[in-house]
Parts: sequence; C-alpha cells; structure tokens
Amino acid sequence: MSDRRTGLAAAAKKTARKPEPEPTSTPAPTPAPATSGKKIRTTIDLTPVDHAQLRTWCSEAADKLGRPTVDKSKVWRALLHELTSDDALSERVLRHIS
Repeated sequence: MSDRRTGLAAAAKKTARKPEPEPTSTPAPTPAPATSGKKIRTTIDLTPVDHAQLRTWCSEAADKLGRPTVDKSKVWRALLHELTSDDALSERVLRHIS
C-alpha cells in the first residue's frame, strides 16, 4: 500500500501546477505602431442622413480645395489624426458617445 501512495504522490507532484513567476516591476514594452504600410480595412454603417451629411461635406470640401472630389477615407483618416492629437476634441467625442 505504501508503494501505491508513493506512486500517487510522485504522479501528483509531476502534474502539480508550478507557481507562476512573480511579475516584474517594469511593464512590458508597448509595441510600436505598425509601419509596414499594410493597411487594415475597417467599415462603418451610417444612417442615410449621416451618409448624406458626409457626402455633402466631402463635396463642399472638394469645392473649397478646387478638386473634383474628396475621398471619404482621407476624411476618416484626418478625423482620426485630429481625434488622437487634440485632447479637447477627444473629450467632446467621449461625451458624445457616453
């Protein structure tokens, strides 16, 4: 019977979870933004009214810039840049979506 206990104890020891290492005081480095040039597609579903407003804005912007059109994706990228670099705008957007 003691052989059985010894065998069970050895098996339990082998399968026992090892303690996780203590976390280090320095956080892991944040990965740098991807700069490979590979773009990631994202989509958005707009209401007809929102889509009309975007189309109108792009048309008016094209007139002001003396261009035939303004690409909507450029507008979204410009808005994202402004959103991430302007704290006041970021706060307004947070209030709007809360």
